[in-house]
Amino acid sequence: MFRSLVQRFWLVSLFVLAGTGSLLAQKTEPHQEPAKEIKLPPNNLKFKFIDKDGHPIEGIAIKRQSGIIYADMPLVSIGGDVRDLNGEDPVSGSDGSVECVVPNTQSGDVIRIWIETNHDDFVPWREYIDVVEGVNEVVLERGIQVAVTAIDSGTNKPITENLFGITGRIENWKPMKNGRLVSPALAKDCRRFQLAQIVDGVPTHFSEPVEIKQQDGGKLMLNDIPMFPAQKLKGTLSPKVPRPIKNGQVHILSHGLNPKTNNSRIA
Repeated sequence: MFRSLVQRFWLVSLFVLAGTGSLLAQKTEPHQEPAKEIKLPPNNLKFKFIDKDGHPIEGIAIKRQSGIIYADMPLVSIGGDVRDLNGEDPVSGSDGSVECVVPNTQSGDVIRIWIETNHDDFVPWREYIDVVEGVNEVVLERGIQVAVTAIDSGTNKPITENLFGITGRIENWKPMKNGRLVSPALAKDCRRFQLAQIVDGVPTHFSEPVEIKQQDGGKLMLNDIPMFPAQKLKGTLSPKVPRPIKNGQVHILSHGLNPKTNNSRIA
């Protein structure tokens, strides 16, 4: 009987110990969440440039110096180089396609890139693009390229240096070696431009506004646009303006041309 009690005691003890060990094992195991997939921005940006009829455009150059925006700095734009897969300036091929490498930086994941295109026959396209998978299809507008020469209205001598074109938009007119100034492709709604000569940051001559009548694209050649010396404006504030004046600013607005006396050049 005593042996039977001992056997039962050992069986119960083993059962309790086995159960306790099982319970302890369940309590000590850490709770594991399923692994979350981290999707990083792609390394490349793909573009396909087409015209309004869907035809691919070859030779669309993407400006290398572009603004880049990081995930941890969504409101800050920082300069970075945009290149193709061979490390060269990105230019679209015969199928209108080009692939750009997202700038590799140490400041975080790049999520947006400022893209600016250049082509003699198509209006520049400027926009921030999200860095995502897939092909960005961009429809470009065929524009008008203007080439001009200018002369001093008083001496009739050519003005070939420090010459700029003004349309009220962000554009880079290129001076040529022959003294001609060439515009980028202008949009159809750009109806006029003006020439200015600026020396050391100071305007010295202006042309009258030149109106653009040609709206079917292509190139427009204009020769010997007269330019006139810049005029300084001086004035005083009315005595009716309350004094003292602190941190005052003066704004000058230009008015449209009078149709009755409009002597602007028609192109």
